[in-house]
Amino acid sequence: MKPFLTIIACGKSSEHLNWKENYSLHGFDLALLQYDEFEYTDDNSLRAEYFIQKPGMKYTLINNFYRDFPEALNYEYTLMMDDDISTSPLEIEKFFRTSKEYKFDLCQPGLSRNSYFTYESTRKIENAIYHLTPMVETMTPCFSKNIIGTAVADLSLTKTGFGWGFEALWEKQFHQGNGHSRFGGLIGVIDNVDFGHYRKVMGNESGIYKKFGSPIPDMNSLLWRFGLQWHGGSEFVTFEVKNEL
Repeated sequence: MKPFLTIIACGKSSEHLNWKENYSLHGFDLALLQYDEFEYTDDNSLRAEYFIQKPGMKYTLINNFYRDFPEALNYEYTLMMDDDISTSPLEIEKFFRTSKEYKFDLCQPGLSRNSYFTYESTRKIENAIYHLTPMVETMTPCFSKNIIGTAVADLSLTKTGFGWGFEALWEKQFHQGNGHSRFGGLIGVIDNVDFGHYRKVMGNESGIYKKFGSPIPDMNSLLWRFGLQWHGGSEFVTFEVKNEL
């Protein structure tokens, strides 16, 4: 068991199929939660420590994964990545090492400047190591061992599995103020890595909503339950930037 785990809810167009490197040569384990019936034949898929093929949306699949493999809560850091993120095993390992070095409890990789994005504060700041924020988004959240149990316990709250609303909930659960965690670590975005999101955010045009239902009622129910509001991006701000020397 390596110190880090990358979980990808993936389909036939998953970007991990484009990795040129063998992930097993790097410092993380891989869990592939495949939501369609496409047959993977690449070495990275065949070497994955965990491989589950079952239909469903991302956070339903991850919730089921932890139900079946509770020992996976023991990784030092766990990255839950969408399958349309363009990166490499080398960059994933660098992301984990930086997260550990600076003692993050909750973080995500910064998106390249030409990526499609939802929140400005998720975009990569050039020549920075990281910047602090009050929360991260559901696209590529990473949790330390300190908080993963709390985060996973909340996954059953999303009926659709989209995870909309978790951003505000994670802020309530973990943020103490100015990008610092209630558990003693940091919250923010890791900038010294190469992660891209080059598929357009479809919003209500996405055909996936027709299959699994709209995530909006699910999100509103979650927010109402905890007395939260959707940020819409305006309150997802940058507190502090750690620049490279």
